[in-house]
Formats: sequence, C-alpha cells, structure tokens
Amino acid sequence: MAEFNRYQLFMLMNQPKPLWLPGVDLEGADLRGLDLKGAYLQGVVLVDANLNGVDLSGATLRSANMRNCHLNDANLSNANLVGADLRGASLRKTNLTGADIMGTNTTGASMTGAILPDGSLSE
Repeated sequence: MAEFNRYQLFMLMNQPKPLWLPGVDLEGADLRGLDLKGAYLQGVVLVDANLNGVDLSGATLRSANMRNCHLNDANLSNANLVGADLRGASLRKTNLTGADIMGTNTTGASMTGAILPDGSLSE
C-alpha cells in the first residue's frame, strides 16, 4: 500500500458512503468484508488486494487494475467493470449479476461457482 497507512485506511473506510476514491493506489490492501456499495473507484489500483466478502454492488470499477485480486464471495452485482484488469484474480462464488464487464480482461482468473452477469453459474 503506497498511499495509506492502516490507520488512515481504517478512517477512510469508515467515512459516510458512498466512498469516492478514483485512481487511488490500494495495492495489497486488506479490505475483507467491507461495505463499499456504490463506491466510485474508477481507475483504482487493487493489485494483490484482499476483497473477499466485500459488497461492491453498484460500484464503479471502470478501468480498475485488479490483477491477482481476491474477490471470493464478493458482491459485484450491477457493478461497472468496463475495461477492468482482472487477470489472475480469484472470483470464486462472486456475484456478478447484472455487472457490466465489457472489455474486462479475466485471463487466468478463477471463477468457479461465480454467478455471471446473465445469472448463469460458472463451472
């Protein structure tokens, strides 16, 4: 994490929602289980971050760099992931119902048990 220490990150995540952090570097951050509904995170860097169980429903993650990010059991329903980089990410049992994934790179991503944007289940 290049921009925030643990205390600053804690304070930031406990501010009134929705969170507005376009382009922020949160590489390697541990954000497990947070409520980030409707967050505006366009262009955010979440490389190697732990977002297991996070609620990002309705969030804007357009052009986000999320390589090798852990998103297991996360809620990304109705999220905007247009052009996001999810190479090598773990999206096991992630809810992507209604998400806009146009141009998203999921090369090498693990999506076992994920609910895809059309509501179908990934194998």
